[in-house]
Amino acid sequence: PHYTAALNELGSIHSARGAYERAVPYFEAAVAAEPATAHYHLNLAIAYEELGRFDAARQQYLTFVELAPPALAARAAEIRKRLTGY
Repeated sequence: PHYTAALNELGSIHSARGAYERAVPYFEAAVAAEPATAHYHLNLAIAYEELGRFDAARQQYLTFVELAPPALAARAAEIRKRLTGY
């Protein structure tokens, strides 16, 4: 748990470079360590989607929407709308 933010950050660095295959293990580890942290699920969902893993992405998006705190309500609403198209 002490390193969870660092795992997420490493995943974000790889994602920013378009290296989603390299990002996924970091995001998966962050989600496993802190499953109640909404934005970790969002980051994993985005990486899965970029890799064409749509079922896995959908599940992570749903979890994000479920866990999203008020500060992320607008993003959760946007994703909720998108999910109807999956």
